Amino acid sequence: MHRDWFAFSLGARGCLARNLAQTELLLATQAVAREGILEGATALGGEIEFFEWFSSALITEKLELTWS
Repeated sequence: MHRDWFAFSLGARGCLARNLAQTELLLATQAVAREGILEGATALGGEIEFFEWFSSALITEKLELTWS
């Protein structure tokens, strides 16, 4: 099921704003990395399962970050 899941669908019934959404996600990720917001953060209580080298999911569906 996870292998065949497409977040924005495909074909004629695909999401019209797919490119906009992906660009916003890219810009938000770049801003978080550039500002150093996650520096010093430690992950608690989350277990990650990797499906492929590029795809992963949280097993516990919850990940808490703490800063020290």
